[in-house]
Amino acid sequence: ASGLAVVGGGAALLRTVATGPSNVAATGGSSTRVDGSWTGSSYAAGYRVERSADGSTGWAALGTTAAGVVSFNDTTVSAGGTYFYRVIATNSGGDSPPSVALPVLLAPAAPERVGAPATYQTAEPVSCVAAPCAATYPLERPPARP
Repeated sequence: ASGLAVVGGGAALLRTVATGPSNVAATGGSSTRVDGSWTGSSYAAGYRVERSADGSTGWAALGTTAAGVVSFNDTTVSAGGTYFYRVIATNSGGDSPPSVALPVLLAPAAPERVGAPATYQTAEPVSCVAAPCAATYPLERPPARP
């Protein structure tokens, strides 16, 4: 897309708006980090990465990158949270349309502590402090002692 701007003396200057980034991907790098990347776009002078809690409203800029930087890391997330990300190419002609909003669901934090009796008998109870958003935890019995 192009925009027309009038500058001093009435001369017209044609400015080209950057095309949007493609192949945008975002994944939970850990329970407290999101990693993202994309393929650069034509005419981009840089990129703005935005995050939303629901993928449709409340978009907030996480930061900007230079033209050749096509990745980001978000370490301001919480374990078990769901976040949506999008990327916008920018230049002096304006912003590209945003990329598709990508949802990322982070793994819950590991339990804080697990306790069991030293004998590991079949009927003995086991307890733990649950992590937020975790529905179940696998529990494995140690190998039988000779």
